[in-house]
Amino acid sequence: MNLKYQATLQPAGEVFSPIRALSFSPNGQKLVCSNQGEYLRVFDENGELKDRFKPKPSDQVKSTHPVVTAICWSPDSTRLVVALSDFSVTVYQMPLGWGEKRSVIKSFPQTLSVTALVWPPHQADQFFFGMVDGKVRYVKLKEKRIGTLYTHPAPVVSLISSQNGKYLLSGHSDGAINSFLLEERGDPSLFVDHSCPPMALGWGEHIVVAGNDNRVVFYAVDKSIVSQFDYKSDPNQKEFTSVALSPSGQSAILGSYDRIRIFAYNTRRQVWEESGQKIIPHLMSVTAMTWKMDGSKVVLGTAMDCVAMFDACLRRIKYKGKYEFIYTSGSQVIVANLATEAKIILKSEQRNEISNIRIFRDRYLVASTPNTLLLGDLESYDLSEIEWVYTRNERFSFDNPTIAVIFTPGEITFVEYGNSEILGKVRTEFTSRHLFSLCLHENKDNKNNEEEKEDENNENKDGNGSSESGEIRRVAYLTDAKTIKVLDLSTGLTRATIPHDTKVDWLELNSKGDKLLFRDKRQRVVLFNLRTETRNTLLSSCSYVQWVPFSDVIVAQEGSTLSVWYNISAPDKKTTRPGLKGEVIGIERSEGRTEVIVDEGLSKMYYTLDSTLIEFGEALENGELGKCAMMLEMLTCTPEIEAMWIDLADKARDAGNFLIMERCAAAVLDIPRARFVRSMNVMAASAAVKYGGTGFIEKMVHLKRFLVRHFPPGIIVEYIDDSGELQTRTIDLLTLNGKSDSTNIAEHILKTNTIISQSKKAQILRLVQKLIAKQLEGENFVRYNLSLKIKPHIFPVANAVLNKQGTRMVTISHDHTAKIVNTETGIEIFTLEGHQNAVYCVALNNPHCDKIITGSLDRTARIWDSESGRLLHTLIGHDKEIICLGSAANGNIGATGSMDCTCVVWDLRNGQPIAQLVGHIGPVVSIDFHPSKDRIATASFDMTCRIWDYSTGNCIHILAGHTNELSCARFNFSGDIIATASHDGTVRLCNVETGVLLCGHSSSVNWICFNSTGSKIATASSDTSIRMFNVIDGHLLAIFDDHTDDVVKVCFNPQGTFLLSGSVDGTCRIFNVQDIEANQQDALTNKSKCVQILRTGKDDEEFISCAFSYDGESIYAVGISGTSYMWKRQVND
Repeated sequence: MNLKYQATLQPAGEVFSPIRALSFSPNGQKLVCSNQGEYLRVFDENGELKDRFKPKPSDQVKSTHPVVTAICWSPDSTRLVVALSDFSVTVYQMPLGWGEKRSVIKSFPQTLSVTALVWPPHQADQFFFGMVDGKVRYVKLKEKRIGTLYTHPAPVVSLISSQNGKYLLSGHSDGAINSFLLEERGDPSLFVDHSCPPMALGWGEHIVVAGNDNRVVFYAVDKSIVSQFDYKSDPNQKEFTSVALSPSGQSAILGSYDRIRIFAYNTRRQVWEESGQKIIPHLMSVTAMTWKMDGSKVVLGTAMDCVAMFDACLRRIKYKGKYEFIYTSGSQVIVANLATEAKIILKSEQRNEISNIRIFRDRYLVASTPNTLLLGDLESYDLSEIEWVYTRNERFSFDNPTIAVIFTPGEITFVEYGNSEILGKVRTEFTSRHLFSLCLHENKDNKNNEEEKEDENNENKDGNGSSESGEIRRVAYLTDAKTIKVLDLSTGLTRATIPHDTKVDWLELNSKGDKLLFRDKRQRVVLFNLRTETRNTLLSSCSYVQWVPFSDVIVAQEGSTLSVWYNISAPDKKTTRPGLKGEVIGIERSEGRTEVIVDEGLSKMYYTLDSTLIEFGEALENGELGKCAMMLEMLTCTPEIEAMWIDLADKARDAGNFLIMERCAAAVLDIPRARFVRSMNVMAASAAVKYGGTGFIEKMVHLKRFLVRHFPPGIIVEYIDDSGELQTRTIDLLTLNGKSDSTNIAEHILKTNTIISQSKKAQILRLVQKLIAKQLEGENFVRYNLSLKIKPHIFPVANAVLNKQGTRMVTISHDHTAKIVNTETGIEIFTLEGHQNAVYCVALNNPHCDKIITGSLDRTARIWDSESGRLLHTLIGHDKEIICLGSAANGNIGATGSMDCTCVVWDLRNGQPIAQLVGHIGPVVSIDFHPSKDRIATASFDMTCRIWDYSTGNCIHILAGHTNELSCARFNFSGDIIATASHDGTVRLCNVETGVLLCGHSSSVNWICFNSTGSKIATASSDTSIRMFNVIDGHLLAIFDDHTDDVVKVCFNPQGTFLLSGSVDGTCRIFNVQDIEANQQDALTNKSKCVQILRTGKDDEEFISCAFSYDGESIYAVGISGTSYMWKRQVND
């Protein structure tokens, strides 16, 4: 970088009058300058003097001519803090523009002089100042509170903050530099004892310190010296008096007498280098410097009242004659529109060098660095930087104004402007713009009457799932030529999979994302409702079809007929216009008019649609029921309009608006209903006169949606209570089976849950029927066939896990790696490399399954992106090997157990530790999270199990009683019972205070497992047997001794009807346990209960793990040979 002189803002004077403070506002629009005089001068960004004002002097200390000692701006550029020599600190409200008046917010008088000021980034209400008595003080503006952070024996000569605003550094006249963490507000720590007073102190990529010893030193945050430069041998070099750092933190300018030295950070060599110096005769000492936040300009002030501006750009490039790229550093570029003079700062937050800048459609910006991709919107000024290796083979789509779409071979990636995390990605070979559809929609049901929705694809054991409330982010795409998949980008969960009998050649989601329209090669048009999972064929021969923008209205052409569906909830009712003489080529919607454009060859014809009917759908969605009624009353009642009246009646009923409901019933000539609602309204009006209010008993809750929980069966009801808070209620159906009476169950649910009205009976019944069908799938045994046999590692495999969809298996090995394998093809997708020792344990963050957590004997755990295989975080917190880990039910919290006798709980979203659980005196070998509370159980070789509150780190209970080391601990479904297994051959069931001892094994219990409802528990033992107990009373239900060697793992299927076991004898076995009752006969050996033996064909194989997939359709197992196996249920014709 080379500074280029640009302008003199203020010429040098004849007498000594140092510029004491210079500061650009963070938005770069204003520059404030102060000298020995009484006035502050305010320049615009180009250096033109625009304003000057005299700071308000102190009322307590009388001073003839107080001078400014320090100034600083607030991060939002709206407030200016000024410190005067009369010991006052005053905060001014500064207008963003010019010509408006400034005002005093608050003045804070002090007892001694203020020497330095700083307002850290991200501190909206708090600034700090240093004083001549060595104190560092703070001011909280909203509270109008002032206090002292700490005191040092020597005066403060400099005060700065870190770029993230979390730390302060104060330099003192005795050479000490103190560090202070603002979040903790504890005692300061000595950062470094410098060789001279740090008059020039700055914080960028590293911390730069300089002063009268003629040295420039760059320190790392760990106090080590990165680079240093000694100029003691240069007789012309005087003391350093000021410093300025570029916004990127990778360039530094230090001022001294008659010269400026420029330093740049070499990212490849990771050292600072002097890139030049600028000698300016008669400049005198540089007393103040500031760098504009976009990096383009540097302004310096001298001891002789001179203020000069310099261009700090590396280079300037013109682009297509419309834009100019101004490189202020390798990682920061100003993109300027030459016509409008609008500017946007393109900055790599990872400080990578920016290249390949392109602009599309005069609005959308794309640039790359060696490790990232930058995407921006020049109109909204939103920028994103995502992890990406740019290959120049990418294609981009900018059809959506808020989402950038990136096409690479076999994959589509979605990035939201302003968000530096990838919104989502899908794997597909069909990347034509007509074969995928993206929807972002803010569901207005949050703001109006709530509409209940069911969502089957979001179920998990706690009922947590993606919501159709708030902002809906969905994409529809083809997984193959005949199958459409709809994915929720917010959660990564599949919303629907839609098979079709013919190749699909076009598809599109509506603006709300709840309906999908697609056309196949035979020109059939199909409408699929994502809420009800129903489909309707609209046309059998269609040449054009499209949603009207921002509505639920469909326009299609069949031959010479134009068809319009104004009310898509009645797909059999449409409006037709025959006699078209051309082809429909598009739809235009502007200024309240919607027109269909038809190309007739030599001319274009425009057919206007009924704007009232289009607006009806929008008004209905927004809850404007009165407006909807007025619209319909102006129209002739056709079958299509009648269907709209019925939709409005349903909305009015749910909203409790019975006046509108009465009008709807009358409009469709439903006389009995109209009379009934009329009589109810009359009674309500009379009650309102007598008692006030509306006359109706106000509904205290508003139903929001229903969620289905398949395993264990249940329905979760979300509702808004009378205080406006979102609440949930779980309806457990733990006894549901394939023989249950759905009608009786639905009626019982309505009777015992008063928040659900009778109008929802059909919906509840449908949900119960689907749950019964799901349970029925697990009651009839179907054989499993070996479908996959892979050996992805050379060294032994430690374990494996399957994602929720059953499409990917993650294996871990002693070769220091983990591998992600496609379970359909057996092809390795990614290798996760980075661990320095054997990878010993692995887990997925169910239900999201977007992260993989691996624990290693190298004492670290790592979090990986399950879609890309990218390393997200490295978890460092243990002193010895990590041997177990797990994740909480919400998918955001994880924990690791170690040989160091501790458990560390982590936030999986940022990789930060939440709590370290210390108390065991033996290695922690098993951990399990409570299904709903902030609780975690840890089992240890010290023969105890501990239950912790991980939000506080406190141990709540210590469960003792075993006489040998523990092997496993598990909570049941409800979390009120915990089971512990031990090498003493016993299992203990504990309800915190009380416990039941389950005995009978003659050797170590290696594993325990509850069924999905928590009513039964199975144990696997080295005595070659499996035992099943009743959890309520501890009664032994069954013994299975079919295996001939140690049983290492046992697992129930999701319905709890079959039991899977894995053994060292080289077999996995499936037992039918659904008919076993609590009697002594069944407790005898039950060889007849084994319905299938799973073999591998290898005589020397020994299983170390096995499990059912989430839906029970697959079984996977891991052998000691390093081979992983998968069996799938046999598909019957």
